[in-house]
Amino acid sequence: IYLGHEEDKYFNILKELYGKFPYVYIRDTKYGWVPAEIIKNHFGDDDDVTDRKITEVSVRPLKPSNWDESTHFEECEAYPFGQTPLVRVDMTHPANTKLPVQNVDDRGDVVHAADLANLGFTHEAAVLYSLKERHYLRMPYSRVNGILVAMNPFQWIDDLYSPEKFRQYFDSIIRRSNNDLSAEERNDTINNKFVVGTKNEAAIEPHIFEISCLAYKGLVFTGKDQSILVSGVSGSGKTESVKILMKNLASLSSSNRSDCASESITSKILQSSFILEAFGNAQTTRSENSSRFSKFVQLQFNAVESNASGETIFREIISSNSQAYVLEKSRVLNNDRKERNFHIFYQLLAADDQFKMSIWEGLKDSDCRSFKYIGACDRNKINGKTDSDHLKDTIRALTTIGLSDEQRKTIFRAVSIVLQLGNVRFQEDPIDSEKSVVDSPAELIKLSEIMGIRKEEIESSLISRQVIIGVETFTLPLKVDDARSSRDTLAKSIYSFVFDYLVETLNNETGARCAPEAGWRIGNINLLDICGFESEEMCQFEQLCINYANEKLQIKYIQDNFDAVLEEFASEGIHVVGLPRTHQLQVLELLERKEGLINILNEECVRPFATADSFVTKLKRINRGDPCLVQEKLALPNEFGIRHYATVLTYDAKDFIIRNKDAIADDLVKCASKCSNGIISSQSKKLIVERKESSKFKDQQRGWHVSTTILGAFQKKLRTLIETIEGTGTHYVRCIKPNNDMRPRRTDQNTTLEQVRNAGLVEALSVSRYHREFFSAATAVLRRFFLSLVLRLRFLATRKAAIRMQAFARGRKQIVLYLKVLRACTSIQNIYRLHRAKSVLSNLKMNRVATAVLSRFFWSLVSRLRFLATQRAAIRVQAFARGRKQIILYRKVLKTCASIQNIYRSHRAKTVLSNLKMNRVALEVKEKKLALLLQPEKSFNGEREHLDAARAKPTEAFLYLDNENYDHRELHNFSDAAYGGGDLQFIGVAMNSNSAIELL
Repeated sequence: IYLGHEEDKYFNILKELYGKFPYVYIRDTKYGWVPAEIIKNHFGDDDDVTDRKITEVSVRPLKPSNWDESTHFEECEAYPFGQTPLVRVDMTHPANTKLPVQNVDDRGDVVHAADLANLGFTHEAAVLYSLKERHYLRMPYSRVNGILVAMNPFQWIDDLYSPEKFRQYFDSIIRRSNNDLSAEERNDTINNKFVVGTKNEAAIEPHIFEISCLAYKGLVFTGKDQSILVSGVSGSGKTESVKILMKNLASLSSSNRSDCASESITSKILQSSFILEAFGNAQTTRSENSSRFSKFVQLQFNAVESNASGETIFREIISSNSQAYVLEKSRVLNNDRKERNFHIFYQLLAADDQFKMSIWEGLKDSDCRSFKYIGACDRNKINGKTDSDHLKDTIRALTTIGLSDEQRKTIFRAVSIVLQLGNVRFQEDPIDSEKSVVDSPAELIKLSEIMGIRKEEIESSLISRQVIIGVETFTLPLKVDDARSSRDTLAKSIYSFVFDYLVETLNNETGARCAPEAGWRIGNINLLDICGFESEEMCQFEQLCINYANEKLQIKYIQDNFDAVLEEFASEGIHVVGLPRTHQLQVLELLERKEGLINILNEECVRPFATADSFVTKLKRINRGDPCLVQEKLALPNEFGIRHYATVLTYDAKDFIIRNKDAIADDLVKCASKCSNGIISSQSKKLIVERKESSKFKDQQRGWHVSTTILGAFQKKLRTLIETIEGTGTHYVRCIKPNNDMRPRRTDQNTTLEQVRNAGLVEALSVSRYHREFFSAATAVLRRFFLSLVLRLRFLATRKAAIRMQAFARGRKQIVLYLKVLRACTSIQNIYRLHRAKSVLSNLKMNRVATAVLSRFFWSLVSRLRFLATQRAAIRVQAFARGRKQIILYRKVLKTCASIQNIYRSHRAKTVLSNLKMNRVALEVKEKKLALLLQPEKSFNGEREHLDAARAKPTEAFLYLDNENYDHRELHNFSDAAYGGGDLQFIGVAMNSNSAIELL
């Protein structure tokens, strides 16, 4: 069998269907895919009409009815629907060999589906527009092969998360009787996904409640641990989704609570989200509440079993355990106006002066501009609440988990130390430019007061470094830039100490309060909140860690959705080709093998004088020829590219070595261990002990400890994480961010399409659809075969019984009994033969129908070929007739042109003759010294100037020439009046040249 998209299977049929179903999608650089209507197909120049291929298609873009209300335009202009003429799509181009067909209803509106496998066509354009339509209709959830796709609605939707809605999913999934489900459906419900094709699917829409109920049901019914993996880009709603899941799971276990699982543990687990958000989230350009770390939460449930039946009585939350990955400590140094630092800084500075003075007197009358690490801030609201309101929630959460007032103050004082560190400034030593000194002594005194350490010790640890060479210790001064880097490293480390302390405290406070009793079984439901694949224009070290984690999780995703299908088909003896694969193991091999990126980077961190250029050069030299490493030369020598499962990314390795070390000098650790703040001192002392245990990895030249680099430690944690979720029932939640401006009901198609591709939803959808189609058909065949087998066995049993009765027939009674049995057997045989005859007749009817269909198809094809041949002949006859008609018309035109030429030549000859005669008159007038007057008017008024001119000439007479009739008396009177008494003789009036000659 072939697993692929419909266009791959039915492309030839779709070419014929384009005339009947002309609604398709065309590619667009700004919107990904734009709906259009096919107007005309353009074929090649092949002489064989039946074998011509479509080379171009003329389409007209169609504007959906809700396009303006549902589309996010951001910086690009609106698509010019109605203004754009027909677009010609080159079907020979590799990107346009197929035009995706739209899923539309009778009115031409886009069809959306709760389960995307129910769409008629399941290409990426159909997925995009289905998600967009549901997002516009305030239906943020969709289902793809057991994967929940969650579009961030950017608004609270009424009744979407109401208790009544949750009860609906609880009753349908958990309380539904097992008798209503077949064994196969029950297995799908528990382990993989919501039952597809059952009566519940039409009644229940995809929802985050569905995932939590399925995970809980899988844990209760099978005792197998469950994992829920929530991923997505920043701002896609991962944090809120995890909070909803935790709240739902707590609600599921609250109905049956034992003495060990107290209500306070559930409250602490729910309140832990507020604490981690305050200290680990920040406002970015992509999200108001972006998680700057990844977390893995294990919710532990206990199961009490009945001694009599062995069935599970109830399950409830008894403890939880949280792990944090890759905290973005570099954000502590951020003071960009477009983004904010961690929420806790702004919450502390937004408090009233009384509260701030109770923490530290240096916070009095302070605001964001008082500290360099924070700077001016334009926003003081997150998710519609002010920072002061969020501070109240944070204090309430800290109180709920059991922290006393003094412990809370200790945490806030540690945060204040981080803020105050940023205000310490440095400058060059006036005596020695190779040294640095503190330029802000007042700020250093404040820092000394809050840390409880002498200012001289703090200053010494910041501007100098102790180096051990052999058995001697030397103190080396630091330049200004190195001193600033030392200060920033200390600030990041202290904030990391605070965050680690909070995670450790949460685990201690939400841990189990009593030992397991007899008959208990412990089960886990794991929640993973991790940032999705990040594809920036130029990726940094943090993106490498995030994408490395996504590569590892993608392997798990493939095993659950692709490899499982391959194994199932292989077990049935089915050879599968064309299965879409979104990832290969070569990327992980490039990162994790002995000569891979991680080990090379760790080696460069240990090697003295290592640089980003040397790291990149070594990486490319050792892994030359690796298909996942971009071999082409990039813009800068410290850049390298990796071909991930989603796309090709370029990384800037400028700060890789520094960020991977993230090493704090021994001087700073010792100084921090003397701090009066309990959190900072305890965490620093713990770090000193760890370094002593791993002293064999110490680089004595610099005093840096790189036994556990950031990427190396993250690799170990990630390996443990994968091992934890490997043997669990996995559920996936793919969160998608519709637009970057956080506008509700609007979708940025390019941004959404990129996330759909990175999540591999189209491939998962293809597998889901074909898996369902194949095994649904197999189930139907099995049911028919089973029914036929039952009928056959019944007949054989009846026949065997009849034969036995015949064998034991004795005497007259036996003969009568034999006849009765024989009659019964005959009746049974007749019934069977009748049934068999009906079956044969039914098959014959089906064959007749099939023959008729094939016959109609054949004759329609013959008729089509005849029609095309007749059409070509008619075209030739029409061409001949039109040619003949044009020849006749040409001859008529030619004859008419000759007549016109004759008339014109005759007129021209007459004109020449008239001119010759006029020339003769003029000659005669000149010789006889006559005045020739031409009259242009009907009267002689205004001719004084002509007569005066004639009089002035030495002439004896004048002749008046005109071509009209005039009154001669008036002419004579005028002549006598004009020339009376003179010697000028008037000859007369000539009407034409002939009369003028005669008068002359």
